[in-house]
Amino acid sequence: MNLLSLIAALLLEQIQSLASRKYLSGWLSSYAHFFQHYFNAGQRGHGKIAWLLAALLPLCGTAALHGLVAAMLGSGVNCVCCATRRAAGWRRHSMRSPNNPAWA
Repeated sequence: MNLLSLIAALLLEQIQSLASRKYLSGWLSSYAHFFQHYFNAGQRGHGKIAWLLAALLPLCGTAALHGLVAAMLGSGVNCVCCATRRAAGWRRHSMRSPNNPAWA
C-alpha cells in the first residue's frame, strides 16, 4: 500500500466508522465493567488484580487455542512461524551474524 491509500483509508474510517465495532465495543466495555465491579474494591492493589485478571484470561485462552491448533496440525504451525520470521529477515543470533560489524 502506498502512503496516499493508507491515509485515505484512515480518513474514511474517521468519517464513517464500521458499524460492527459498536458491538465489540459494547462487549469489551461490559467485560471491563465486570472486572471493575467484582474485583476492584477501591484500593490500588485491587485495581491491579482486576487489570491482571482481565488481561490474563484472554491471553490464556489464546495460548490454549494456539496449543490446540499446534497439536492438531503438528509441526505445520512452527513451519509457518519460521517461514514468516525468515521472510521478515529475523535471525536467531543477530548479534553474532557475520554481517554485524561489531563481530567482524
